[in-house]
Amino acid sequence: MSDADTKRIAEEAAEQAVERVLQRLGFDTEDPKALQADQTYLRSQREISQKVTLSVRIFIITTFISGVVGMAWMGVKKVLGEN
Repeated sequence: MSDADTKRIAEEAAEQAVERVLQRLGFDTEDPKALQADQTYLRSQREISQKVTLSVRIFIITTFISGVVGMAWMGVKKVLGEN
């Protein structure tokens, strides 16, 4: 068996193994364009989700800081008797 035969056999085995794994994960290996479109969609949804999560965190932190500053300001006003 030559090196070329060994390489061909290894490539075929690898291709079959990858295809089997993808099929077991529920991917349609017969339509790679649809698979790419699905992955692109999933990536965009993940990125949007990350942006929303960041915005919510910023909102919560800003609200908390505003509350603390407001309470401190009310305390200062009370101490100075400005009621």
